[in-house]
Amino acid sequence: FLDSPVPEYRSGAVSTLSQHELSPKLRARIFGMARKDEDASVRGACWAALDDSVDDKDIQSALMAKLTDVKAPLEERIGPAIALAPFSEDPVVAASIEEFYKHPEVRARALMAMWRSRNPDFQRFFPQHLDDPDEDVKTQAIMGVGWLSIRSQLSRLQEFFNDEEFRDIALYSYALAAPAELNAPSLRKLADRISKLAGGLSEEDEDTVLQALDSR
Repeated sequence: FLDSPVPEYRSGAVSTLSQHELSPKLRARIFGMARKDEDASVRGACWAALDDSVDDKDIQSALMAKLTDVKAPLEERIGPAIALAPFSEDPVVAASIEEFYKHPEVRARALMAMWRSRNPDFQRFFPQHLDDPDEDVKTQAIMGVGWLSIRSQLSRLQEFFNDEEFRDIALYSYALAAPAELNAPSLRKLADRISKLAGGLSEEDEDTVLQALDSR
C-alpha cells in the first residue's frame, strides 16, 4: 500500500505501520516518502510516523525544517508537529502547535499533538471541544482529557459512557485521568468504580480500562 496510486491508502498504510517499531529499512522508506511523495497529506503522515526516530539527527533536523517552513502546506507541516510534540518545551514547537490549532482543517491533529506532548500548558484547549460537531476534533478532545489529566472534565467523560461511538475512548481517558494511587489495590478499586459508572464492562471494555491503567 505504500506504493498505491491512492493517497489515502499510502497515508493509511504509513499511519498503521507507525503504531509499531519501524525497522531501519522501513524508517528510511518512510523518511524518503516524507520528502518526496507528491501528496501533502501523505508527506504529513510520514513526518508524523517518524516520532520514534527523533534521536536521529538527520531526521530531527528535517522535522524542524519542515515544521518551520511557512511555504509548505498545513497538511504537511502538522506531521512534524505531531512527531516533535514531546519537545514542546521548545517555544518554536509549542508556538507552531498553537498556530495549527487555529486552522479547522488541521485542528484535530493539532489537538493530538497537544495531548501527545503531555504539556499541561495545553490543558485549556480541550474542554471546549468535548461537544464539537467535528467528530475527529471531539475524539482528540476526549483523549486530551485523559492524557493531560484534566480532572475537572471527568464528569463530562462519564456522559460518553452511554455513547456507543465514543464509549471506548471515554473509558480509556477516564481510567488515565481519574484520581488513584499508583499501586495495584488502588488501581483495582478504580477499575471497579469505572465498571459501576459505566453500567458494567464487557470483556472489550475491561481490556480498554486495563490498558489505560497499565499506561499510568
